[in-house]
Amino acid sequence: MTGTDMTKQSQCDKILRYLETGAVINTKIARSLFHCERLASRITDLKNRGHNIGRNIVSYKDEEGQTIRYAEYFLIKEVA
Repeated sequence: MTGTDMTKQSQCDKILRYLETGAVINTKIARSLFHCERLASRITDLKNRGHNIGRNIVSYKDEEGQTIRYAEYFLIKEVA
């Protein structure tokens, strides 16, 4: 496994542990906590590993009136 693959793997593990707490994650949080610049790719990696992750699109108006949109991801817990 190359250094890049190990970094990707450890980012996935950290993100998964974070999501398992019930928290949501977005690009800003991922960058701040895990130095992850490609959150959508890490979410895809986690989904490919079989984790059930949902996404909400959040939008707001900035101070100039522009609509800003971003994705927030969350872990979908299985109901028994």
